[in-house]
Amino acid sequence: WLGVPVGGIAGLFGSLVGVGGGVIMVPMMTCRPLQLQARFASATSLVAVLGTGSVAAVCYTYDGLVDPVGAGIIATFAMLTAPAGARATMRISNVALKRIMG
Repeated sequence: WLGVPVGGIAGLFGSLVGVGGGVIMVPMMTCRPLQLQARFASATSLVAVLGTGSVAAVCYTYDGLVDPVGAGIIATFAMLTAPAGARATMRISNVALKRIMG
């Protein structure tokens, strides 16, 4: 049942700051020359990593590296908490959001 808090935190924090490939993309999008607001960079990053994450998931599954039960539990709770992170992104100031993102 460790997947419940892991998935919950991942969904909340992931949708808040745009993690995954977003660890690279978000800082690049918020700096020159793009200078996107942090919330736009977070949202854009999440959409962009959707494709890469899906492809990687298929590859890992094909290679037998995925625990389907664990992945299902984590994914379920991540999806349940992701809307809260997305809503929080809209309520937090751009300055505070950039601090959270590092």
